[in-house]
Amino acid sequence: MQCGCPQYKKSVELLRTKPNLLAVGLIIIAIFINRLYMQQTGKKILIIEDDIEVLTLIYTRLLPMDFMLEATLEVSEMKARLERFQPDLLLISSNLAHEGEMQILSKAHQQMDTQIIIIGKIDEVAIPLYSQHFIADFLIKPFDDAQLLIKINNLLPA
Repeated sequence: MQCGCPQYKKSVELLRTKPNLLAVGLIIIAIFINRLYMQQTGKKILIIEDDIEVLTLIYTRLLPMDFMLEATLEVSEMKARLERFQPDLLLISSNLAHEGEMQILSKAHQQMDTQIIIIGKIDEVAIPLYSQHFIADFLIKPFDDAQLLIKINNLLPA
Protein backbone atom coordinates (compact mmCIF):
# COMPACT_ATOMS: atom_id res chain seq x y z
CA MET A 1 0.00 0.00 0.00
CA GLN A 2 1.40 3.37 -0.95
CA CYS A 3 0.53 6.80 0.28
CA GLY A 4 1.10 10.11 -1.43
CA CYS A 5 2.05 11.96 1.74
CA PRO A 6 5.63 13.26 2.00
CA GLN A 7 6.21 11.67 5.44
CA TYR A 8 5.48 8.21 4.00
CA LYS A 9 7.89 8.75 1.12
CA LYS A 10 10.60 10.03 3.51
CA SER A 11 10.10 7.02 5.80
CA VAL A 12 10.31 4.52 2.94
CA GLU A 13 13.44 6.18 1.55
CA LEU A 14 15.06 6.28 4.99
CA LEU A 15 14.42 2.57 5.52
CA ARG A 16 15.85 1.78 2.07
CA THR A 17 19.04 3.75 2.72
CA LYS A 18 19.47 2.74 6.38
CA PRO A 19 18.28 -0.87 6.80
CA ASN A 20 19.62 -1.08 10.37
CA LEU A 21 17.16 1.63 11.31
CA LEU A 22 14.34 -0.84 10.66
CA ALA A 23 15.95 -3.41 12.96
CA VAL A 24 16.41 -0.80 15.70
CA GLY A 25 12.81 0.33 15.25
CA LEU A 26 11.57 -3.24 15.55
CA ILE A 27 13.59 -3.77 18.72
CA ILE A 28 12.16 -0.59 20.23
CA ILE A 29 8.61 -1.73 19.41
CA ALA A 30 9.36 -5.20 20.82
CA ILE A 31 10.69 -3.68 24.06
CA PHE A 32 7.54 -1.57 24.37
CA ILE A 33 5.27 -4.58 23.83
CA ASN A 34 7.34 -6.70 26.21
CA ARG A 35 7.08 -4.07 28.94
CA LEU A 36 3.37 -3.41 28.50
CA TYR A 37 1.80 -6.75 27.68
CA MET A 38 4.13 -9.59 28.67
CA GLN A 39 4.30 -10.93 32.19
CA GLN A 40 6.95 -9.15 34.16
CA THR A 41 7.41 -11.97 36.65
CA GLY A 42 10.16 -13.70 34.69
CA LYS A 43 13.89 -13.39 34.99
CA LYS A 44 15.61 -10.25 33.69
CA ILE A 45 18.11 -10.45 30.83
CA LEU A 46 20.25 -7.57 29.60
CA ILE A 47 21.81 -7.96 26.14
CA ILE A 48 24.78 -5.78 25.19
CA GLU A 49 25.86 -6.60 21.64
CA ASP A 50 27.56 -4.36 19.08
CA ASP A 51 26.29 -6.36 16.08
CA ILE A 52 22.67 -5.33 15.34
CA GLU A 53 21.92 -8.60 13.55
CA VAL A 54 23.07 -10.74 16.50
CA LEU A 55 21.26 -8.46 18.95
CA THR A 56 18.06 -8.73 16.92
CA LEU A 57 18.38 -12.51 16.62
CA ILE A 58 18.82 -12.97 20.37
CA TYR A 59 16.12 -10.47 21.30
CA THR A 60 13.49 -11.86 18.95
CA ARG A 61 14.25 -15.43 20.08
CA LEU A 62 13.85 -14.55 23.76
CA LEU A 63 10.92 -12.15 23.38
CA PRO A 64 8.12 -14.77 23.39
CA MET A 65 9.53 -16.39 26.51
CA ASP A 66 8.88 -15.34 30.09
CA PHE A 67 11.87 -13.00 30.33
CA MET A 68 11.96 -9.29 30.92
CA LEU A 69 14.41 -8.05 28.30
CA GLU A 70 16.53 -4.99 27.80
CA ALA A 71 19.07 -4.48 25.02
CA THR A 72 21.64 -1.98 23.82
CA LEU A 73 24.34 -1.66 21.19
CA GLU A 74 26.44 0.66 23.38
CA VAL A 75 28.81 -0.57 26.08
CA SER A 76 28.89 2.99 27.42
CA GLU A 77 25.35 2.40 28.72
CA MET A 78 26.29 -0.78 30.58
CA LYS A 79 26.84 0.60 34.08
CA ALA A 80 23.63 2.65 34.13
CA ARG A 81 21.59 -0.22 32.68
CA LEU A 82 22.98 -2.71 35.18
CA GLU A 83 22.16 -0.42 38.11
CA ARG A 84 18.67 0.47 36.86
CA PHE A 85 17.56 -2.87 35.41
CA GLN A 86 19.45 -5.23 37.80
CA PRO A 87 19.42 -8.23 35.45
CA ASP A 88 19.65 -11.86 36.49
CA LEU A 89 21.67 -12.54 33.35
CA LEU A 90 23.88 -10.40 31.14
CA LEU A 91 24.72 -11.44 27.58
CA ILE A 92 27.65 -9.31 26.39
CA SER A 93 29.72 -9.31 23.23
CA SER A 94 33.36 -10.28 23.61
CA ASN A 95 34.15 -7.17 21.54
CA LEU A 96 32.77 -5.05 24.38
CA ALA A 97 34.07 -6.96 27.40
CA HIS A 98 37.47 -5.36 27.96
CA GLU A 99 39.43 -4.78 31.16
CA GLY A 100 37.56 -1.60 32.17
CA GLU A 101 34.20 -3.26 31.67
CA MET A 102 35.36 -6.34 33.58
CA GLN A 103 35.48 -4.25 36.77
CA ILE A 104 31.87 -3.19 36.23
CA LEU A 105 30.87 -6.79 35.47
CA SER A 106 32.66 -8.04 38.58
CA LYS A 107 30.78 -5.55 40.73
CA ALA A 108 27.44 -6.54 39.13
CA HIS A 109 28.21 -10.20 39.71
CA GLN A 110 29.19 -9.66 43.35
CA GLN A 111 26.47 -7.19 44.35
CA MET A 112 23.52 -8.37 42.27
CA ASP A 113 24.51 -11.99 41.61
CA THR A 114 24.20 -11.31 37.88
CA GLN A 115 25.23 -14.29 35.75
CA ILE A 116 27.36 -13.34 32.73
CA ILE A 117 27.66 -14.99 29.31
CA ILE A 118 30.27 -13.73 26.85
CA ILE A 119 29.19 -13.92 23.19
CA GLY A 120 31.72 -13.99 20.40
CA LYS A 121 34.34 -15.69 18.34
CA ILE A 122 36.40 -16.65 21.35
CA ASP A 123 39.47 -18.80 20.88
CA GLU A 124 40.77 -21.35 23.36
CA VAL A 125 43.46 -18.92 24.55
CA ALA A 126 40.92 -16.28 25.58
CA ILE A 127 38.62 -18.60 27.55
CA PRO A 128 41.03 -19.01 30.53
CA LEU A 129 41.51 -15.22 30.62
CA TYR A 130 37.76 -14.64 30.80
CA SER A 131 37.29 -17.55 33.24
CA GLN A 132 39.49 -15.78 35.78
CA HIS A 133 36.76 -13.13 35.92
CA PHE A 134 33.58 -14.74 37.28
CA ILE A 135 32.21 -15.36 33.73
CA ALA A 136 29.55 -18.08 33.95
CA ASP A 137 29.62 -19.27 30.34
CA PHE A 138 30.47 -18.56 26.71
CA LEU A 139 28.32 -18.54 23.60
CA ILE A 140 30.64 -19.08 20.65
CA LYS A 141 29.67 -17.51 17.31
CA PRO A 142 28.13 -18.80 15.16
CA PHE A 143 25.48 -20.26 17.45
CA ASP A 144 21.92 -21.48 17.02
CA ASP A 145 18.73 -21.03 19.05
CA ALA A 146 19.20 -24.33 20.88
CA GLN A 147 22.68 -23.39 22.13
CA LEU A 148 21.41 -20.00 23.28
CA LEU A 149 18.47 -21.47 25.18
CA ILE A 150 20.50 -24.28 26.77
CA LYS A 151 23.03 -21.83 28.17
CA ILE A 152 20.33 -19.48 29.47
CA ASN A 153 18.28 -22.31 31.02
CA ASN A 154 21.38 -23.72 32.72
CA LEU A 155 22.03 -20.37 34.42
CA LEU A 156 18.42 -19.31 35.02
CA PRO A 157 16.49 -22.39 36.07
CA ALA A 158 12.73 -21.99 36.31
